[in-house]
Amino acid sequence: MSKLKQHFLKHRFCYISLGLFLFAFHQMIIALIATPIRCKMWEGKEVEVFLTPEEWRTLSGVNESLKDTEWIHYPITEGKAEKEPFL
Repeated sequence: MSKLKQHFLKHRFCYISLGLFLFAFHQMIIALIATPIRCKMWEGKEVEVFLTPEEWRTLSGVNESLKDTEWIHYPITEGKAEKEPFL
């Protein structure tokens, strides 16, 4: 039996625990590593935008794209105050 196989058999619980931990938290670990790299990559390349919401709507065409939208109102729920809080 090879030394690697003996080592794995001796510490199989450690390897399985480590594998489960990495499987459960791999996205968080990648985010913790990648976020500082992305911040360094974009450092000094920020763009500041000074627009009022009305200017942004006219320039982006939001008002035109929502012009023919039909809004559904639910009169039973809208406009009534909650009698009992959720929590």
